Amino acid sequence: MYQIMCDDYILHDVVIDDLKVIGARCCLEVNKTGSLTFQMAPTHPYYDKIKKHTSEIRLYQDDRVLFSGRVLNDEITFNNIKNIECEGELSYFLDSIQRGKEYHLDGGNENVIESYLKDVVAIHNSQVDDSKKFSVGLVNITDPNNYLYKISNYEDTLTTLTDKLLNTYGGYLQVRHSNGVRYLDYVSELTNACNQTIEFGKNIIDMTRYIKGEDVYTALIPLGATNENTTNKDYEKRLTITSLVDSTDGNIKKVNDYIYDAEAVKQWGWIWKVVKWDDVTVAENLLKKAKDELKNSIN
Repeated sequence: MYQIMCDDYILHDVVIDDLKVIGARCCLEVNKTGSLTFQMAPTHPYYDKIKKHTSEIRLYQDDRVLFSGRVLNDEITFNNIKNIECEGELSYFLDSIQRGKEYHLDGGNENVIESYLKDVVAIHNSQVDDSKKFSVGLVNITDPNNYLYKISNYEDTLTTLTDKLLNTYGGYLQVRHSNGVRYLDYVSELTNACNQTIEFGKNIIDMTRYIKGEDVYTALIPLGATNENTTNKDYEKRLTITSLVDSTDGNIKKVNDYIYDAEAVKQWGWIWKVVKWDDVTVAENLLKKAKDELKNSIN
């Protein structure tokens, strides 16, 4: 039996007549975020409970969680039918940035891959709300020499995990829930793998489906011109706003090397982005451009 939950609300249950969604479709892929889409009629009792980016959506088959993630888009079409598009938990790693950092790790008695993964996940956790945090679980992927050299260069964390681990060592990233903790496993074989499309119910309304493609973010790390001393082996050493005084005045606030919109963070949580201006060489100008960029994005 399938059931869809939104936070603590039941959106779909086959035995409750008033709690039904239309045309639910779930696509699960290994090492991908996955997706869940469905429609809701305006008569649904929880029609207004779904909040973009903040609501947690879970699809159950009996007691097993098949999908867990967040609402990416919620479009309303004719007759007030609401189209809901969700993305899986791995997408939370899109909301954080791995700043410039160089790793020279010799594992010794520790698994160097696990040590690296723990550091990357800790950096992610430091930038996001509790609802998007992970604990590193089982790691059985190893490096033959137990030595690791990696460079982070202001990529989002999911790109880092894909490029630095999956594309190099193979294996699978698997999200697992146990006793209220969200674990990220990095394993050589999947357990309970489900690489299929799951569909139930039929959409009896002929409609056009609209999907937005905005890049929503609430915190911005601005980077200016490249430092002339940067070498090919280094991460990009660029002008930042770190040297400027922090400011908590107004809605857009500056802290260390980033700015954020307080109201947007309150509404959508922490979602990070890096924007580069290759022609900006003065920190004050970089800050002004960053504020304009963030303000325009939020508007």
